[in-house]
Amino acid sequence: MDVSGARSPGKQGDREEAEMSGARDKDKDSTSSRSGSLASGSAGSSNTKKDASGSVGSSSHAMGTFNYLQTIMDWHSKSAEIIKHVTTKQPAPASSSKPLLPVALIPDGFSLTLSDKFASTVAITDPYSPVDHWQWMATLWRGIVGPDLVVYIRASTPEELVRSGSSAVEYRAPGIMIVRVDAEKGTVDEKTERRLAFELMEWVRAGSFREGYSFGDE
Repeated sequence: MDVSGARSPGKQGDREEAEMSGARDKDKDSTSSRSGSLASGSAGSSNTKKDASGSVGSSSHAMGTFNYLQTIMDWHSKSAEIIKHVTTKQPAPASSSKPLLPVALIPDGFSLTLSDKFASTVAITDPYSPVDHWQWMATLWRGIVGPDLVVYIRASTPEELVRSGSSAVEYRAPGIMIVRVDAEKGTVDEKTERRLAFELMEWVRAGSFREGYSFGDE
């Protein structure tokens, strides 16, 4: 679950779209080439099964890459919606003179979760190292709005929960919150849920997200 703020996409959007378009064109060319390999393998005799098997794997790789690029394109659209939501002034309710604070909640994972997922499931069929493969996946998120707060749900053993004591919810770093849950139950208990709600409200009231972002010594 991410609590996303209004960090603008920046000036790299056009370049990223070009990179994404180039990646799709490259993948399309690779798919066409692999389809040709499948046809030639089917026409052969002793090597037919081997070639066909390899082409099926290549087709699966191409589909995985296509799905990831489609995911990125979808998130560019969602990013624009999020920016519009959090930058649009909300009217104050009748019982208060203060305007409402717009908040965007993104469940089920965001850039890091999805980069890890696709980097682990899409096969490496070129000279890229595993690190380069992951970095290529991750850099496609450039230009998409980033979260002010990321809440990681971490499955823990009963022993780990006992050791953590009352710190089932904690800040690990600025903008990063860890929530430990029982791995066997797979759910957040009522006590942890109340604690999480309290910490989130305190974070919103503190307003640290209004300070923006700094990179390096800037």
